[in-house]
Amino acid sequence: MQYLFPILIGTIGGAAIGFQVPLSNITGQKLGTLSSVFLVHFFGTLVSLVALIISGGENVRQWRSIALYPIIAGALGLIIISAFVFTIPRIGTTAALGISIAAQLLISVLVDHYGLFEVTTRPLSIPRLSGIVLLLVGAWIVLKN
Repeated sequence: MQYLFPILIGTIGGAAIGFQVPLSNITGQKLGTLSSVFLVHFFGTLVSLVALIISGGENVRQWRSIALYPIIAGALGLIIISAFVFTIPRIGTTAALGISIAAQLLISVLVDHYGLFEVTTRPLSIPRLSGIVLLLVGAWIVLKN
């Protein structure tokens, strides 16, 4: 029961990705990959700005106190959106997302296992690894059919 709210929020985030990917693909196919990346981030910035203003700014003024490497997360959006704009027309949304989710889990399990990027260490286990393998197999099945 203690995990119900985090699972709900994670599900909402996952659903948002499910919508964002094909929507970004439309923009990418019609305007080009870099235009799509720019527009997605521009409108995301506007929405974030409004939310930040409404919330009172949180701790945004202290942005200089964090290391520079976490800020590259925004630049990774270029790779993420570009990858989907490239892969969706070639292999479909389901296969593209399936491969992406499997890759995310693979990286996430390594981040957890080694405690990278200031996360709590969670050792790799056979069940966790098995789940990733099953997702990779599922993505392959979707891609082949």
